[in-house]
Amino acid sequence: VQQDKVSVSADVGGRIVAVNVRENQMVKQGDLLFRIDPEPYRIALEQANAAIATAQVDVTSLRSSYDAKQGDILGARDAIQNAQEDYDRQVALKKQGFTTLARLQQSQHALEQARVQLQNAVSAAAEAKAKLATGSAVPGVNPQIAAAIAQRDKAALDLVRTDMRAPVSGQ
Repeated sequence: VQQDKVSVSADVGGRIVAVNVRENQMVKQGDLLFRIDPEPYRIALEQANAAIATAQVDVTSLRSSYDAKQGDILGARDAIQNAQEDYDRQVALKKQGFTTLARLQQSQHALEQARVQLQNAVSAAAEAKAKLATGSAVPGVNPQIAAAIAQRDKAALDLVRTDMRAPVSGQ
């Protein structure tokens, strides 16, 4: 009688909590040989699920930030319009001798400040939009979420691998 002997090793490490076979016992393909403590892997899976939720919250926050930046742009454009009107009024009043040079310069400075605020708002909106971008490797999915999903998939796979079964032929 000839019997195959196969070396068996686990794909994940950990403390063995149950052994379901004895030395030299005959086993069939797929029989449970031993179980590695699954608790660290369950915890890793829960942490990965939490990482996905955190990433989703972060993306929602980034979207809100982007929307707020769009509002800042509109506000800055309105401020420019108001500052421009004030400046134009001060120029006309200065020509007529009804305002001071200091007031005209103050109005000009306010207009310049409003333009800087618009530029800053546009830059902040571009930065917020960039943070929402998705990569070509995972189109349509934020990279932070994609990484958390990959982490969860690995944790789920490792959890499954805590049950070591007799190999199927050819494995």
